Amino acid sequence: MVNVDLPWNPAKLEQRIARAWRKNQLRSVTVANLVCEDSIEHNILHLLGSKQAIADGVLDGEGDLSKLKMPSGRGAFLERMKAMMGTPPRILTAEERIVEELRERHGTRFVHCEARSRSEGGIHLLAVLDIGTPETAAENARLAAARDEAAPPVEIIGRETWETLQRLAASGMMQFACTNPRVLFNAESGGA
Repeated sequence: MVNVDLPWNPAKLEQRIARAWRKNQLRSVTVANLVCEDSIEHNILHLLGSKQAIADGVLDGEGDLSKLKMPSGRGAFLERMKAMMGTPPRILTAEERIVEELRERHGTRFVHCEARSRSEGGIHLLAVLDIGTPETAAENARLAAARDEAAPPVEIIGRETWETLQRLAASGMMQFACTNPRVLFNAESGGA
């Protein structure tokens, strides 16, 4: 197949080639593009290559948009496309939002957070902060007032209370109603 007059659209060029070569065809098809150097066709060939590279990068995700050298208008377009095609923002669950808020609000004083199943259904979050009793009560009141219907309820306890509960459970003097809590954050392990 010989292309004498190149189209501006790379899809039309692909369509021409597809007409000459069909799926499951046993004989190969050789495609030659006749182009004179420093001519309009030469510029069109460069334009077709750029358009194909953009299509590969944006539509197929296969091309490398950073390697394309384009004039400023097209370059700006590519920068916007790269920004849009970049890493999508991570959507946090209600539990993750609570953990992130506690981490931002309390920093290193945020010790532990876990999700526990409730007997009436749903989950309840238990968060441990290294703060005193008055601050714990204030934080529980703040979270209760700010809670929306989609978010699970949160119970804040102090580190001393948490350590006492852990010690009592380990000695067999008491046991937690939920035996398999899901740890969402643990400062000692460096996160979740």
